[in-house]
Amino acid sequence: MFFFFYFGNSIGRLGENRIVNIAFERVIKDRIYAEGYCDINPFLNNNHNKSYFLNELQRVHSPLVKLFKEKYPRNIEELERIMLPLLEENEELLNDERTVDYNCFVIVYYILLIFKTSTEKLFFLVSLCKKAEFSREESGVNDYFEIREQDGIIYNSSLIDIRFINNLQEYIVFLNEEKEPGCEWFYRGHSDVSYKLLPSLFRNTNYLYNEKRMYLDLMSRCPADFEGLNTHFDKLVKMQHYGLPTRILDVTSNPLIALYFACEFLEKTIGEVVLLSDVHDNIKYFQSDKVAIMSSLPLFTYDEQKDYYLNSMDVHTEEERQRFTDTINRLVYEVGLERNGFRELIEPDDVRDAVICIPQMKNKRIYNQEGAFIVCGLLDEIYGEEKARSLSKFRIKNRAGKRIICLIKGSNKKKILKELDNIGINEARVYPELDRVAEYIKSHL
Repeated sequence: MFFFFYFGNSIGRLGENRIVNIAFERVIKDRIYAEGYCDINPFLNNNHNKSYFLNELQRVHSPLVKLFKEKYPRNIEELERIMLPLLEENEELLNDERTVDYNCFVIVYYILLIFKTSTEKLFFLVSLCKKAEFSREESGVNDYFEIREQDGIIYNSSLIDIRFINNLQEYIVFLNEEKEPGCEWFYRGHSDVSYKLLPSLFRNTNYLYNEKRMYLDLMSRCPADFEGLNTHFDKLVKMQHYGLPTRILDVTSNPLIALYFACEFLEKTIGEVVLLSDVHDNIKYFQSDKVAIMSSLPLFTYDEQKDYYLNSMDVHTEEERQRFTDTINRLVYEVGLERNGFRELIEPDDVRDAVICIPQMKNKRIYNQEGAFIVCGLLDEIYGEEKARSLSKFRIKNRAGKRIICLIKGSNKKKILKELDNIGINEARVYPELDRVAEYIKSHL
């Protein structure tokens, strides 16, 4: 376990509890392993009262609701008395993938209430990360893992370069300084830096296991909406537009649009503009065979997809190659139905890859947002056991080889939105549908 040997006397016997260790792993360690940084601001300030947690925990039927019906513990002994019996009686806290992340967050949040100040909480969390033994193999770091903290962001400074943007001018100067020729740049705005760089399908196992059912059900119930869409990629784009979880991720070629999304909501949270790039030759268009291969995966069950993934690993011999080819015959057939003349063998890496794809600008929102997509295949961290995120390969690096993390404090979001509005980047531009344009007009009378 990640923190088992490092809690010491800070939180008493809770440091030896399996659920507590897993909670800290999922909330902090996994994020640092996956992306190299983690926002701990939600734990530093007590922004939520008991009634908030009571309502949320009751909504998801979590046994942790009992924690917030009592007085908060004043010392370690009271913390142990309240939490240990509850955790020992409720091992199922970790079994439900729909609620496990929230349960883990609440456990960490509640434990940290024992510390009286934000400074004490910060010191505790940073100390845990610094003492943890991040191995070279697990972290993906070439030499070492050096933990630092800035404005509530814990990060691996050997891998990550943190940049906070205070206004629009700073943002433009920053981009001009970093941008180099030879690559296409893309951007994605997150109003909360804690959001995962993953398509919505992969953020919930219930969605993942039922991808085929969702895909076919929507087309079955709304056939007229898919008339004239001849490719699975076009269908996924439309499904994404209307909120169905898919294996594609929205990005934009316009950095100002991404900045708008990073500042649009959640003024109390740190926003992020995710900076992404790839070489020109790797960028795909809507008619790409590789895009067709990955966009056809929703036609298959999770078990079938897992079988494709496992058989695509370590294909070295002719026998292994033949086994992989036999396994994916149905996938080849499906792509062939969409693309006349498709007879090429699918390479094993093709089904596990992710690519940036330029779509046809078939609707006004994609056109106005200068949209593109990352189309994801059978990603290693979803179908395998890898910790690092596959999409991190697209993150832009500085000249020192560190990933650049571009952040916006919540206190600066409103100001930046006004600056963007002055140059025509606003709700009416980003959401050109009639109702959203009407809302923009009303709000600017």
